[in-house]
Amino acid sequence: MPDQDLFDYITYQLLEGANRQTISDSLLSKGWQKEQIEEAYNAVSGQLNPTVSPPAPPEKNEDPSGFVVQSLGDKDVIYRSGFWIALALCFFEFVLILYLLFPNLVKSYLYLVNPAKEQPVKTGQSANYPPSPSSVSVNLAAKISPGASGNRNSNSFPTPTVNYPGSSVLPPAAAAKIGLGNFPALGDPNAKVTLTEFADFRDPFSAHWFNNTWPNILNDYIHTDKIQFVFRQYAFLGSASTVAALAAECANDQGTFWEFHDWLFTNQPPESDTGMFTTQNLASAAASMGMDSASFSSCLNNKSDQASVDTDLSDGEKAGVSGTPTFFINGVQLVGDQPYSAFQTAINQALSGSN
Repeated sequence: MPDQDLFDYITYQLLEGANRQTISDSLLSKGWQKEQIEEAYNAVSGQLNPTVSPPAPPEKNEDPSGFVVQSLGDKDVIYRSGFWIALALCFFEFVLILYLLFPNLVKSYLYLVNPAKEQPVKTGQSANYPPSPSSVSVNLAAKISPGASGNRNSNSFPTPTVNYPGSSVLPPAAAAKIGLGNFPALGDPNAKVTLTEFADFRDPFSAHWFNNTWPNILNDYIHTDKIQFVFRQYAFLGSASTVAALAAECANDQGTFWEFHDWLFTNQPPESDTGMFTTQNLASAAASMGMDSASFSSCLNNKSDQASVDTDLSDGEKAGVSGTPTFFINGVQLVGDQPYSAFQTAINQALSGSN
């Protein structure tokens, strides 16, 4: 008996109105034998039910991915599921490679898209950091009060009524107790409000805050003796961060901390570039500020002030610091590279609060 496909084809062509000669010629061109064609044609034409409709052509569906796929039942589902699984795996591998190459960039992005979650290692408000080194030099020669041990942060103030994007504010009852550290404080030592910063000299967010928000804090609150400002180090971005922190301590030993503080932030290279943080380069910068380069080099090579660097890091961890920059206003935490308006609100509320 001829192939069932032959019967189906002849049946379909007859229903479409094709004549015997047209059907025969078409099948001969496809390799069918004339005897087969005649046998099948006679069988179909004698038994054809005119009510039989030709099979509907296969349906085609629009896949969500944009591909037009033929409906194949279970196979269709399997093919499309496999495509999305493969795509998800490729994306996961891409993110993993990106994280391995640029971990801090990925952490910063995760913080930016969902700041309400636990703070990442770095905090900030824009993915466009680090900025180009600023050409503006901040003069910190104003009103430096000697650093001292102790705690001037016993006062607390009401929790700010505005929750700034990317910030974390502790309630007054949980205000941290933070000492003044090893560096000379700026402003009035008897001021009602003390603003403490924990920063890393290699952190681009700390540098961005220095270049954009710090000048306003300096002019509006420190030069006017409204607050006292305390700088503490939180060197957590690798060995180059520790070198920079030690260099700042060595500069402080020669009474030139704030000038060196400015220089480190103003000349901060990209995070991947650690070439600046060598004894030779840092000693050369120290000499340009009038320091004894030989004494500075000896201090840096011998890690003479490692204990001070470790103390700042330990004190920061105890106060709840997990990234930079992190600030405390009378012990109340404000996290991240916040705009000047955030500090205005928080500081003014502290100034207006009761002791």
